[in-house]
Amino acid sequence: MHGFGAAAFFAMTIAFASGITLADDKEPRTYVELLNRMQERTCWLGKQYTYRFKMDHLTAGMTSEHCYPIMLEGTRVLEVGTPKPGSTVVPYRVTQTLETTTEPGAEDGKLVTFWEASDGRQTRRFCRFLVADKCEATPQHTGFVTAGPSAHFANLDPFKILLGYGGSALGGMLGISPQVFKEEDFEGQPMTLTVRDHPKFGKCFIRGDGNSFGLVLSAPEYLLLGGSPTGEPGTFDFQIDDLVEYDGIRYPKSGTYESTSKTGSFELIKVENFDLAPEDTNDWFPSWPSGTTILDYETGATTRIPFEAEEMAEYEQRLRDNCSPLIAQSENRWFLWLNAILLLGLIAYWAYRWRRRAS
Repeated sequence: MHGFGAAAFFAMTIAFASGITLADDKEPRTYVELLNRMQERTCWLGKQYTYRFKMDHLTAGMTSEHCYPIMLEGTRVLEVGTPKPGSTVVPYRVTQTLETTTEPGAEDGKLVTFWEASDGRQTRRFCRFLVADKCEATPQHTGFVTAGPSAHFANLDPFKILLGYGGSALGGMLGISPQVFKEEDFEGQPMTLTVRDHPKFGKCFIRGDGNSFGLVLSAPEYLLLGGSPTGEPGTFDFQIDDLVEYDGIRYPKSGTYESTSKTGSFELIKVENFDLAPEDTNDWFPSWPSGTTILDYETGATTRIPFEAEEMAEYEQRLRDNCSPLIAQSENRWFLWLNAILLLGLIAYWAYRWRRRAS
């Protein structure tokens, strides 16, 4: 592999995940120095991101994802915390909403359809049952609990992917570590850096002779603007299309992601500071809504929280409303078939009478 290469991509992931501060702020001269400068990048921590996203293509294997197809499109709020003193865990919460006036449970035209949260010790995920056009179905929300970090939502979230591979530190997946890269870690790979004046992004760094596709924004963000496992034109797997500035820091405003299993895009709406640090699990995780069946993968236990009577009645009424046109259509079809059979019977009878008279 050339371009950034597999090893470099993994290194980039670790680099984005780290939060140490180097002793100097000199401009990087080599690829390894750039990776180490990228370890300073903590501007994505302690923020609340609001964005719209859409996944346009999934392979068959991806459609088995929990909460599919809810997770294909929507508006999300991603809250990224900061590690506690002495901890490497980056807690997060992500909540997805749907604008609707017909689904039960909606408030002010909005309904939470999905959320996921992790404090590093545990990850919880909620998926809402949507009536939509269903007729025969059993209303039941689903919840999942897993031990340790997960960041499961990231599988179908182009913004999280394009926020930077350091997003893998969410929930402590990689954690934050003071790793320092050395040139021997990338033996046989180009260490030179080319400084490029990008027409849209300004000063950027690119590895090698500048032909490989792996563009990195200048300090202080050191944001990976685009990358490809091969470096060949047309084979990119992600690309940030535009940037937006909040409090003097540049963030990805829009971008696209493409791989053999999925493609997607996003648009950032706003970035706000987020200072809440979870003191305990109960304060960090949202409450399970009524009507949720929760599966704990660690213990194997299943917990069911029943619907309130009024909620269940509303769901049942919506399902009956959806069924009514289908029942009417079915009855109309039977009526048409019956008339057709009677008509054929009359035609056969008169044909029989005519043949009897003719003979």
